[in-house]
Amino acid sequence: MCMNEYMISVKSKRNWGDWKDDVFYFRESNGLFGNFTVILFELCNYLGTIKDIDCSDIMAFKLYRDDNSNLDIFKTLIKPFDNNIITDVNLKNIFTNIGDYNKFDKLYNNFDIWVPWIKKYFTPSNVVTDRVNLLIKKYKIDLNNTVAIHYRGTDKVNEIPNLNPVSMHIEKCKEILNTDNNLRVLIQSDQQTKTLELFKSLGNKCFYFRELPQSPTAYMGVHYDLTHPNRVEYAINFLASIIIISKCKYVITHRGGGAFWTALYRGNMNNFYYY
Repeated sequence: MCMNEYMISVKSKRNWGDWKDDVFYFRESNGLFGNFTVILFELCNYLGTIKDIDCSDIMAFKLYRDDNSNLDIFKTLIKPFDNNIITDVNLKNIFTNIGDYNKFDKLYNNFDIWVPWIKKYFTPSNVVTDRVNLLIKKYKIDLNNTVAIHYRGTDKVNEIPNLNPVSMHIEKCKEILNTDNNLRVLIQSDQQTKTLELFKSLGNKCFYFRELPQSPTAYMGVHYDLTHPNRVEYAINFLASIIIISKCKYVITHRGGGAFWTALYRGNMNNFYYY
């Protein structure tokens, strides 16, 4: 390898993976949407042609693997990308720092650019789309008649120290319900006590996806609970739930990775509130 090739190789190497022959090899284990965000960041900042995204490494999406399986979880969740979809506007001048995903005002004014990227590289697989349809049918969800509240508790406070209380979500939801009392309320939280607080405040209009686990404590994120059976199913249900939330008439959410991807899949900020 010549010096110039060596320097290119070093520059492309990152602690969460590296590029080789225009393929990004992802090797990190974070929360589901933390992983998605890292992959998106790499794609947006890569200067070459993107040929593939490889997440088959044993560490990639490890929190969503069963029994150390070598299954490529990303390809289970996301369709192979279509090069006929044009993403000719590079996002490297917008998405300049991996931590920018929670700086909503900086990133979310560019949906005309974001949407083609998400459509090309992060279209849900048929497995996830089928799960979306199954959950909508099971819970009899009318997306145009639903307020979705997504409150991320547990360990998120370590990432966002000034995490707002769930009371702000409740207040906003009540404000919306005052304009249309027929709306149902979809609640999603990773913390059991927050779900109970939301139900207590908002009453029998509420429902939640029983397929998704919740932590009984305020300390550990549910994705770190490796005793939960069938981690792949958990990933499928989690992504499906975010897609459903993104399609609801109103969204009340937080400032974490799940909220970022809710907005990206929604494709706009209409009736979208974050705290």
